[in-house]
Amino acid sequence: MPKTNIASQQKRRSIPSGTPAGSVKLKNPSLPVPEKDGLPVQAFAIAPDPLQPAGWLLPHHTRQVLKTVEGSVDWPLLEKATLLLSVQGDEGRRVTANPAQIIDASRHIVWHYLNAGKPIPTSLCALI
Repeated sequence: MPKTNIASQQKRRSIPSGTPAGSVKLKNPSLPVPEKDGLPVQAFAIAPDPLQPAGWLLPHHTRQVLKTVEGSVDWPLLEKATLLLSVQGDEGRRVTANPAQIIDASRHIVWHYLNAGKPIPTSLCALI
């Protein structure tokens, strides 16, 4: 059996940048999947590189996200993510991301509010 190095394994698992974190599907699920704070990439609204957890931002799901999106939303974390995306931020702090990432993450968060039948915060409406 030929030896493979980590770089070639990562190449097989590569995902185009800009892919929404929630839609990430690794090509080889038998390889170890990176996590951040015990959560997979699908739990984050912003994940520029699914193989680099240091860049993942705005967690808003529980570990159940690997089984189902329904019921996996952590509403206190989602509300915190909503604040960090807003122009006002959370106590003056705003997520550090480029405009496209902020818009994509805002749309993703809005989807959760709609899916749950909850009103969309006006701070998100201003972003999308």
